[in-house]
Amino acid sequence: MRQRYGLNYVQISKILSFGPNQYSQYENGQIPSDSDGRILAAVRNKQSMLIFLENARNELGEKEYLALRKSIASSKEDDKDWRIPLFFQGTYKSLNNGYVTPSAEKLEQVVRFFVSREGSVFPTKLNKKLFYADFLHFKHHGQGITGLEYKAVQHGPLPAHYNTIYDNILGIESEIVLSRGMECGKFSCNGFNGSFFQKNELGTLETVAGKCVQMTTSEIISASHKEPAWMNNHHSRAAGPWFAITGLVVQDDGARFRKVLSEYVLPEALQRGVGRQRGSWEALMSGHALPYALLCSLARQGSARHFFRTV
Repeated sequence: MRQRYGLNYVQISKILSFGPNQYSQYENGQIPSDSDGRILAAVRNKQSMLIFLENARNELGEKEYLALRKSIASSKEDDKDWRIPLFFQGTYKSLNNGYVTPSAEKLEQVVRFFVSREGSVFPTKLNKKLFYADFLHFKHHGQGITGLEYKAVQHGPLPAHYNTIYDNILGIESEIVLSRGMECGKFSCNGFNGSFFQKNELGTLETVAGKCVQMTTSEIISASHKEPAWMNNHHSRAAGPWFAITGLVVQDDGARFRKVLSEYVLPEALQRGVGRQRGSWEALMSGHALPYALLCSLARQGSARHFFRTV
C-alpha cells in the first residue's frame, strides 16, 4: 500500500499519526492493534487516504502536501483484499485448509451468517460453528467452505488465526456483557450476503446453525471435545496436517475416500515428490508422518461424525 501511494515510511507515519517505526513494523509482519487495523483498512481506499492526508496537511508543509496529494490521487485502486494476510496468514489452497482458495469476502459472509442467524454469539461458540461448517462440508462434498486451518486447544478446535479475524469483519458489532461473573465480548450484525455461497454450502451453514442455535457455549465445547479432530491433536495443540482426511466420513465401499485421495491428496503429494515412482497409496502415504492405515482409520471415523451422527 505504501508503495502504491508513493510514500516513504516517514510520510505515511505522519499521515496516519503513527509512531516513527510503527508502519514499518506492520509492513514486516507485526499484527496491528484494533484501532490501527481499522485505520489501515480504511486507507486502502484512495479517498480515505486523501482525507487522512488533508488532516495531516500542517504536519507536512504545503509543498510536500501538494506532491503527496498528486501521488495518491494518481495511484491505482488496490484490487487485493488487505485482510487476506490477517485472516489466513500464509494459508494457501491445500490439504491443510480443505482445498479452498482463501477469500476474505467469503469468510466475512460465513461469519456474518452465523452471527446474524443467532442474533448474538460469543466468539468461542462462533469458532466451533466455523469448525463444524468446514468439516461437515468436507464430509459431504470433499471440500471446506472458509479456507481456514484449525488447531486444537483447551476449549476445543478453533481457527488457527481467529484472533485477527473478528475485529476486521465489516459490520460486526461487539458488546461487552457479563457472563459467569466475567466481562466478555458478544458479536451481533445485520444479515449476510448469500450470493457468495453455492447452494450446497448454504445448506451446510443452515444445518450447522440449526444444530447449534439451542446449544450453550459450554455444550458446544463439550461436543467438540468428542470429535477425533480435537482428540487426536489437542496434546500438541497443532492444527494438524490432515485437516481434510480427519474431517472425512466415507461410505462402506470407500468410494468417497478414494475420490479425495485421487483428486486432492495424490496431486499434492506427487508435486512434493512423494510416491512419484510407484504411485500406490501405500507408497504415497509412507512419505508422510501418518501411515496409510491410520489415515484410512481417521477417514472412516470422521472428525464430525459424533456431532452430526443424525445428519
